[in-house]
Amino acid sequence: LFNTGNLRESVEHYDASLSLYGEWLPKSTVPLWLKFGVDISGLLLWLFAGKHRAGSRDRSGDLAVGEMLYQRALAENPTDPTRYVFDTIAACRYVQKLDSRKFVYACETTATTGAFFSFGGLSNEIARRFLDEASHLVREERSVDEFWFRAMGTVVACHAGDWSSRYDIDDELMDRGLRAGRLWAADTYLGMVAERCYRQGRFDAADAHIARLRTLQSDYGYDFAVSTATAHEAFALLERGRLDQARVAMQTYYD
Repeated sequence: LFNTGNLRESVEHYDASLSLYGEWLPKSTVPLWLKFGVDISGLLLWLFAGKHRAGSRDRSGDLAVGEMLYQRALAENPTDPTRYVFDTIAACRYVQKLDSRKFVYACETTATTGAFFSFGGLSNEIARRFLDEASHLVREERSVDEFWFRAMGTVVACHAGDWSSRYDIDDELMDRGLRAGRLWAADTYLGMVAERCYRQGRFDAADAHIARLRTLQSDYGYDFAVSTATAHEAFALLERGRLDQARVAMQTYYD
């Protein structure tokens, strides 16, 4: 479900799987906030005081739980913004306790948490610190780490007002990321650079990125990309002053 863009539907399955692993999932408000307070305090302490310090926990099932916590948070990003806040922090805190040499999503989780702080308008400084931590987790033998790092770096940079191409992903690296199944990151990145282009008046470049977004659905079956592409198509038409076409595109998005 997650890999085909059925993000909302995947969350229920992640919850059920995590319960089978014995992972506590707070159901009421007070335990939820208490856990969040513990998680974010520990995470920020690690970020500011334990620079580049790797975790060491290596219990049976830890890697599987870390992967599910991480992917559940990704699925909630566009579908459940409130829960996404709690579960993103919980996922990153859990992952920082693991041995990053064994957990293949270490770089991705750390970079994505940086993007969360930036996209949510919480703190560009914290976002950049997470991105710095992620840069030390990029493994040369795993091009997908570089792909994800650059995708999330683009999110952090754009929301900090840096619209340069410093984190841009070339076609070769994009193809590697897609072959590795990193469709969520591809969707996020292409939407972000499309917006950067039409806000700058580079409409032909924006159209090319939006067209590439649609191939995520047509070539890889990632259905959520249609929603992303349609939304950016509407905003690009608004920037061009084509109000009637923008209205039609936006109505298509909401339908």
